[in-house]
Amino acid sequence: MPVNTINDSDVVFGSLPLTIGSQAFETSDLALAPEIKRYLRESSKGIPTGKIVIKGETTGTATLVYPSSTVLSPLFGASFTVTLSGTGASALSCTVEKVGETRTMGNQAYVPITFSVNIGTVTTATS
Repeated sequence: MPVNTINDSDVVFGSLPLTIGSQAFETSDLALAPEIKRYLRESSKGIPTGKIVIKGETTGTATLVYPSSTVLSPLFGASFTVTLSGTGASALSCTVEKVGETRTMGNQAYVPITFSVNIGTVTTATS
């Protein structure tokens, strides 16, 4: 554990509590990043002479950790809020877009998800 870190053992170090629907999870390796589109202008000799960088949609990944005895509700299309810490942090409304294969280790289960930060109102059709 890094210096100047206090952990009362209620939260696994490096995790973020997350509620999706009515189910509570711990997350490991949660990551958010905007898509980046780059356009490079080149001279007739292929030498870069300028560029434009455009920030696109913000997407993320995480591994949800929960007791293996829990029966999961369907995660695809579920909405949740992520609140990150740090300067200028705000709550981000997100939607699960991909759900990976669940793996069990001991009394814990792990399922990887991919999600996107909502841009507007989200409607999910599951059939």
